Amino acid sequence: MKKFITLALISLITSNLNAQFDATNMTFSNGERYIMNKWTPKNGMTSDFMKAAGKKTKMFNNSSENAIVTYQVLNGTDTGQFLRINLYASIENFVGYNSNNSEEREYWEKNVVPLTESNDGPTIWRRLSSLSNNWPNPNDGVIEPSKYMVVDTYTVSSEGYADHREIIGKIYTIIKDRGSSAKTSLFKVESGGNPNTYMRVRMFDDPNERAQWADQERTFEQMYNQRYGYRSFEKDSQMLNKSIMSWSKTSEIVMFVPSMSAGN
Repeated sequence: MKKFITLALISLITSNLNAQFDATNMTFSNGERYIMNKWTPKNGMTSDFMKAAGKKTKMFNNSSENAIVTYQVLNGTDTGQFLRINLYASIENFVGYNSNNSEEREYWEKNVVPLTESNDGPTIWRRLSSLSNNWPNPNDGVIEPSKYMVVDTYTVSSEGYADHREIIGKIYTIIKDRGSSAKTSLFKVESGGNPNTYMRVRMFDDPNERAQWADQERTFEQMYNQRYGYRSFEKDSQMLNKSIMSWSKTSEIVMFVPSMSAGN
């Protein structure tokens, strides 16, 4: 178990067919939102599903204001499923999508839903910008999906919430201050799931890629202990592991699908 949390500290590698939100009365704080949903095509209809979903994306979700990108799960129990991500989602766009007059929604339900076996239902994730490193800036208006992502999700216990928040903050302080090249961010469920659930995401283009550090002389553990005190890494690793509900941990590698994504 210590090995698991040590790797996490060093690398920081994020069904109802008609499930939807009534977003009209939601109140959100400022920040980036990502709406995510996993879709499973019917047996033998994967190619048709990809074509129909790709066409819908090109028609309705091909600008920085309403972009959707798609990844396919490569490992674990959800292997083969498609993860659709509405980037930098605004609540206004989401309300518009859920209106009865939405042409986008009508197209999806008519042409794509009949090809699907199931979906997880949409979840709104808020990106925690202070717990991010080298993440693309949505204000640039540029869609920059990576070829791969490692997505770790987990749920924090109520008793461990304060410890988790403090230690994750320490980790990202080291990552940013010591010049890590990793593209990584932490997200938190805002709607559609357990509000104590988090998602760590690391973006990369080469499966063999490893984060580089400006400081090449010391390990992450050495840098951590120098900043926070003798054996802090070991102690905080144990506390972080204790704060996370063991049954909730999942880790997936997902691969970008250009034909089903904006900007392609």
